[in-house]
Amino acid sequence: MDFKIKNIYFILLGVVLLFALTGCPGEGAGCPSSYRFKIPAQVFPQKDTFKIGDTLTMVSEFSDRVYELETEREYLLENFDFWMVTNLRKIDSVQTIDGFTPNELIIDSVYLNTERSYFNNAANVYYYYLNYKYENNKYVLHCKVVLKEVGLYRFMIGSTMSLAFPSQDFPGKECPKRDNEGIMYVNERENNNYELLQYAKDENKDIKLEKFNNSGSFAFVVVE
Repeated sequence: MDFKIKNIYFILLGVVLLFALTGCPGEGAGCPSSYRFKIPAQVFPQKDTFKIGDTLTMVSEFSDRVYELETEREYLLENFDFWMVTNLRKIDSVQTIDGFTPNELIIDSVYLNTERSYFNNAANVYYYYLNYKYENNKYVLHCKVVLKEVGLYRFMIGSTMSLAFPSQDFPGKECPKRDNEGIMYVNERENNNYELLQYAKDENKDIKLEKFNNSGSFAFVVVE
């Protein structure tokens, strides 16, 4: 094999490897690393201290035209599965404690996904998976927690749709192999009491603000 032929061989080999690594056309340059959808929610009352018997409420309602943070545009997501999950962590002892055990989660059965819900032994908390009710081009999800035990807590409402395989398709998804993610915006990321984590005695004390926000967190204290 002479020098010119050898060069052509290596060029062709490089092209083949490039396609193998980047996938089909449209999956390379210009594609987001993932589709990161902004999911709004409200947790209220928006204060840092509650009393036993108080109720914490979570409401998430939005149009099926959902804003995507990487491409900076809206996409129509009809009857989409956001793989929502909620958990409550009592974080004032060295070992994280499931916060839903002493407190009471109130949720309509239409929102609760019992098949996906499970107790996470590693985290020592219960993961309740939730479904949005989709009707009239709108997503709706509600739940409440009646507070019954004193302590420091971190409530979370988030999306795990990045774990779904294969990744869900939707109109306008130009890079079908890319994952979808749900990025939470609880109370538009304002006044969710992140500063209370400094008093946590478990691993929550080391959580950075970005992770706190992305996971849809709200921290609070319950007193007598």
